[in-house]
Amino acid sequence: MVGDKADSERLKLALAASGDLIYDWDLVENKLYWVGDVEERLKVGAIDTIDDWLARIHAEDLKAREAGIRQAIDNGVNGDRTIDCGYRLRRGDGSFVLIHERGTIGLAADGQPVRLLSVLRLMDRHQSRIEDVAFRVNFDSATGLLNRTRLHDALQRSIEQRLRDGAHGGYLALSVDGIAAMREAQGQGVVDIVLREIAHRIEREIRAGDVLGRVADDGFGMVLDRIDSDALGMVAIRLLRLVHDRPLETSGGPLPVTLSIGAVSFPEIIRTAFEAMLEAEAEVEIARRHGPGRCHVAVIDAARRREHEHHRAIGDQVMQALNEQRLAFAYQPVIDPRSGSAAFWECLLRVRQSEGPAMVAGAFIPALERLGLIRVLDHRVLEMAIADLMAAPDARLAINISGFTTGDRSWLRLLSGMVGRREDLAQRLTIEVTETAAITDIEETSRMLNEIRDLGCQVALDDFGVGFMSFRYLRSLPANIVKLDGSYVRGLRDIPENQAFVRKLVGLAHGFGMTVVAECIETAEDVALLTAEGVDLLQGWHFGRPQLRRPWTSPQNLLAAVEETT
Repeated sequence: MVGDKADSERLKLALAASGDLIYDWDLVENKLYWVGDVEERLKVGAIDTIDDWLARIHAEDLKAREAGIRQAIDNGVNGDRTIDCGYRLRRGDGSFVLIHERGTIGLAADGQPVRLLSVLRLMDRHQSRIEDVAFRVNFDSATGLLNRTRLHDALQRSIEQRLRDGAHGGYLALSVDGIAAMREAQGQGVVDIVLREIAHRIEREIRAGDVLGRVADDGFGMVLDRIDSDALGMVAIRLLRLVHDRPLETSGGPLPVTLSIGAVSFPEIIRTAFEAMLEAEAEVEIARRHGPGRCHVAVIDAARRREHEHHRAIGDQVMQALNEQRLAFAYQPVIDPRSGSAAFWECLLRVRQSEGPAMVAGAFIPALERLGLIRVLDHRVLEMAIADLMAAPDARLAINISGFTTGDRSWLRLLSGMVGRREDLAQRLTIEVTETAAITDIEETSRMLNEIRDLGCQVALDDFGVGFMSFRYLRSLPANIVKLDGSYVRGLRDIPENQAFVRKLVGLAHGFGMTVVAECIETAEDVALLTAEGVDLLQGWHFGRPQLRRPWTSPQNLLAAVEETT
């Protein structure tokens, strides 16, 4: 008896030190008995029945856990009765933690299961670095939902299935109205509570085959399996009411919240996840024009069909050019005004044609993004840039990647394979991503940009200033370079607000150790104004239009050359 008591004390001390929990589930009486401080570790009150426990497991993980338990029970007396599974669990504060459960089924004399004894490891404390990265790569840490990349994959699978069976599916983009103002007034903590509660409400309502994910700073995406366009609109209206009709409880009291929803049906003309997401997000903006708390379903009319046919024609043309090796770079210098020479060259993609001028990127990139082909192009752009760097040891280049590629692990693996053992290449390559693309999924983008920097490459945040609340994101994104959007440069002398923006950006960026580049430089006056404000590097037609010839073969003082001709 004394030994039993001592063993029990040792077990409690060990659990306290490790942070693990043990539960003993009495299958006959449906009771849970705990060892370890479950209330402290999970921030909850008493959990006395398995139903209380199951209610906290993420809906997407329940089936796999139940299948594991069923398999252990079915194995019976002679088989392996071990349970070994992982799942997301909602704590009392609404956040999710990854649980690793390992246990065994206990049998009565007649072979019937009577208990499940399990050890629960909360992976927020014990998870290895690799497991932590794997979780974050797949899930949104604030809500426990799939992130944009994984939801995109689920959407693509659903579209492909509907193409095979001839049925219809749908995709909803759900955006919380006024989330930026909410963040400013209430703080990020309240925003996280709001997002978790909305996600929890929706999860309780969706069908078993539907999938919910966090796709942006302000909202969610939902894949609906086997649903026609009429029913899609009805679901959207029901979700609006689900959030709008009952205020959300926060630490500051009840908070009324509304959603704007855009919906699109597939696969009638929508054939890729990229198309569906872009289309639904465009429909959100249409809904918002009529005020908050509205929804809008994409109408597949004759004009929309012609638009998609046009996009597909462009996509076919570019893919043919890729296969025939007719893609080329036009190089534009980014000038250091102190030396007058190019600090690096931006590689702007072109499609060579049999007749006429090369096709510029703006003529085909939007179509490829809608068709879901942009990742193929970004892979090829990286290969072309690396080939240039290997052929010219003194060249320093920058390439642009699409916002969709910021979640593409295969692109990152390609980059790692090419520069991972070549520090001389990595240090001469800059990867540019637009600000608007970066803030779409800032957590995923930040993670990938950090990995790019870890490889030794530079990171540039392009078109800075066109996104909302840009300065708030400046510190969050691991950029070496900030490229001021050209809209702030044009007419700079006559617009005091633009001058103030430039001055503030330069001060903040320099404070964070970043280099500032001004784009769209067209006059010597632009050069003088921007260098006086402390801008580090300059880019624009004032120094020459992008050219297909590799320019670093004849180095020169480009700033001096421009001044001589003006």
